Amino acid sequence: MRYRLILALLVVVGVLFLKAPVALAHFPAYDKSMTVVLHIDPDDQPLAGQPARLNFFYEDSQHKFNPQKCNCQVTISEQGKRIFKAQVPLSSPSPTGFGLIPYTFKQPDVYKIGLSGSPTAGGDFAPFNVSWNFRVPTDLSGYSDSNKYYIVIFVALALAVVGTIGYFIYKDLKEA
Repeated sequence: MRYRLILALLVVVGVLFLKAPVALAHFPAYDKSMTVVLHIDPDDQPLAGQPARLNFFYEDSQHKFNPQKCNCQVTISEQGKRIFKAQVPLSSPSPTGFGLIPYTFKQPDVYKIGLSGSPTAGGDFAPFNVSWNFRVPTDLSGYSDSNKYYIVIFVALALAVVGTIGYFIYKDLKEA
C-alpha cells in the first residue's frame, strides 16, 4: 500500500516538473527550414527611449544558409507603420549569429520586428521571412518574473513529496 502511495507521489512530482514553464531569454521564429532567434540587448527587455541592440541567430535545417550570401533586411513597425528598415550587417564574431542592429524604441508600445532574407549570387537557401511582436515599456516596475513564483512552488512541492517519502521509509524501517 505504501509503495503505491510513494509511486503515485513520484508520478505527480514528475508531471509537475514536466509542466514547469520554460524561461526563454531569446525569441525563436520559424519559416520553412529556417529558425531565427532574436536577442535584444539589454537583457531582452529594452526600455523606451534607451538604446538597444538587435542580434539575430539562425539555424537552417538544410545547412544551406550563409549570412555572407544573404540579402537580409530588418524592419520595425509600430501600429502597422514601418518606422525603420536596415540591411543586416554581415560582420559577426559568431558563426551562427549575425548583425548587431542598434535601435532606440521611441515610446512604449508593441513593435513588430521583421527579418527577411533572400539569397544573393551564389546563395542556395530558401528565402525566409520571420517576425516578432515585442512589447517595449517605459520601465520594468510593472513586470514581475512569474517564473520565480513557479520555481518556488515546484521546489516546495518537491520537498513535500521527498519529505513524505522519507517519512514512510523511516516508519517502515522503524517497524522492521
